[in-house]
Amino acid sequence: MSDHVGHGTNVASLLAGGSRGLSVSFANIINTKIWCSERAVNSRVSEAIADITADHRINILGARESGFKGSIINLSFGVSEAGATLRTAIEDAREWGVTVVVAAPNM
Repeated sequence: MSDHVGHGTNVASLLAGGSRGLSVSFANIINTKIWCSERAVNSRVSEAIADITADHRINILGARESGFKGSIINLSFGVSEAGATLRTAIEDAREWGVTVVVAAPNM
């Protein structure tokens, strides 16, 4: 899987990067591909969010043993309309304690 533009890779490295010049982080970056041609497709976005939420659920239930702290989903793109499936996926993620961050419009 490749990041043709580099935006997702840049954002992930900023979120998971170490501090004070250290390149050590305990973040687990999950790479998901949601773009089809030139746009994000709601069904692929919803599927990716559901997959990340399922992984988060498994990790949070075993957090005492693993030291797992939580999950962040960064949605740094826009969609023309958030359908019911996408809204449900985001609500489910939030209910399980996943922090969901969205981009502000660049207008």
